Amino acid sequence: MTTHKTGKWLRAVFVEIEFEEETAVLQIDNTREAAECLSNLWPYDDGIEFLNAVRLCSAAMDGRTDDESARVAFMAAAMEADIAVPIH
Repeated sequence: MTTHKTGKWLRAVFVEIEFEEETAVLQIDNTREAAECLSNLWPYDDGIEFLNAVRLCSAAMDGRTDDESARVAFMAAAMEADIAVPIH
């Protein structure tokens, strides 16, 4: 049986995504939001960190790893794509 986790991360990750001619900053709070962002909004789908984040988000939602690992991988993918928004 597969367990889907949707618990909030301890620290959100902020990413800057382009929508048509506008840019929006999205606050990603949990693994499910991260997986949806990677699947539907990511600027490209062939980076090493992107592929790792997809794998770890899936693993976290299936209970094969923890949500913090997915968060760290998502942040690395955002940095790789140059869409991470630093929060001070």
